[in-house]
Amino acid sequence: KSVKAAESELQAAIDKKPKLYDLQFALAEFYLKLQMTDKAIAALTSVSDERDVELEGLRAKTKLADIYVSRGDVKQAQALLDAVLEEAPNDADALFVKGKLAFLKQDDQTAINSLRPVLKDEPRNSEAALLLAQAHERNNESELAKETLVHALEADPMNPKNHLNFANYLASKNEMA
Repeated sequence: KSVKAAESELQAAIDKKPKLYDLQFALAEFYLKLQMTDKAIAALTSVSDERDVELEGLRAKTKLADIYVSRGDVKQAQALLDAVLEEAPNDADALFVKGKLAFLKQDDQTAINSLRPVLKDEPRNSEAALLLAQAHERNNESELAKETLVHALEADPMNPKNHLNFANYLASKNEMA
């Protein structure tokens, strides 16, 4: 119908079932898709404040950190990630965002150390594979970069992003066949 109607519908569902946090995450995703980032932050902060170190609170903090990484707000993102990883050091989503943040800060070794376990658990994550390959490349580890992209391609051969990432890598190395 309309954006306003969709927002009202989600808000009404949240009002009826405030403890069903998936609805609040859906509202935040809705706002993000509409580039209403401040409203998404408000929705996620509400969950984070209410649930703190419970699963939902950690998930909200991780999503908030990802938003702050995309905004380039390193300090905010780092504080949230530190809180999440203190409670759940092996959380794949938090490690992925930590890898993105480290890559942004050009801390390639931290990016590599954060993204490797993510790809071990989620070998089909093309974004993590690309970031890991780029971190390896910046760290003068071209063979590891290539190997990472090949593994991503093998793990998910139907994903066009994996083909594009590998093709771009080969072109950058003048390895065109």
